[in-house]
Parts: sequence; structure tokens; C-alpha cells
Amino acid sequence: HVTVALTLEGTNIDESIGKTECHYQDIEEFNKQILPFLVSIHESGGIDKEALVENGDLESVNEYDEKLSISNNEEISLETAEKLNESMKLKKNNNYQRVRTLNDNGFNKIDSYVTMIAVAIFIMFVAILYLIILKK
Repeated sequence: HVTVALTLEGTNIDESIGKTECHYQDIEEFNKQILPFLVSIHESGGIDKEALVENGDLESVNEYDEKLSISNNEEISLETAEKLNESMKLKKNNNYQRVRTLNDNGFNKIDSYVTMIAVAIFIMFVAILYLIILKK
């Protein structure tokens, strides 16, 4: 038997309002169908705090202050915490990747320079062809 609770967390929120609590008897079906979906939805909100397991119960809060709690099954709680914490580490590692920024026209700076150089070469090519044709 597994209990999953979904709530919002925060100082200005009554956590009992909007709380969804589900009880699952079929652990195998829960692991195959429900848990992967719950984890992916929870991760999509961005995990920035470590998921904790206390007394066999998981508690994780994402960046939208959505709280995922899993209780009554320590093994599932530990596995889920491991997945969520791995996701958090991957997100933190990927935060430092370079990203091209777009200018006001919707082009990134590299594309703008390449376009200007291509136009300049084309104009020079046309001018050279024009001069060659005039000399004949």
C-alpha cells in the first residue's frame, strides 16, 4: 500500500486546501504507470531542493512550491528521492551551459555577422563580374 499526497507549500498557503491524497494497493501497477508520471510532472516544475526521506516518507518540493509526498512504502520513497535528487543535480550542472542570445531582430549575433559577411562577399562578387563584363 502506497499513499501519495500532492499539495502546495508556502507561508501564505493553507496546505490543507487543494490537497490531493491517493492510496494505491497494487504496488506493481503503481511503479509501472503512476510513479513515472508523477515524477516527470514533479520534475518538470524544476527541482531545486533535495528530496528528503524521513521515517520512510518522501517529501519533495519543486520550484512552483508543489509538494510531492509518498508514504507507507520506504523502498519506493528512497528510489523516488534518488531519481529526484539526480534530476536536481543534472539541472544544476546544465545551468552553466552557454546559450546564444537573440538580438531585437530575432537573430543571434553570430547569424548577424555571417549574414553581413555573406552580403559583402556577394556584392564584391557582383562588382567583379560587372567589371569583367565591362572590360570585354
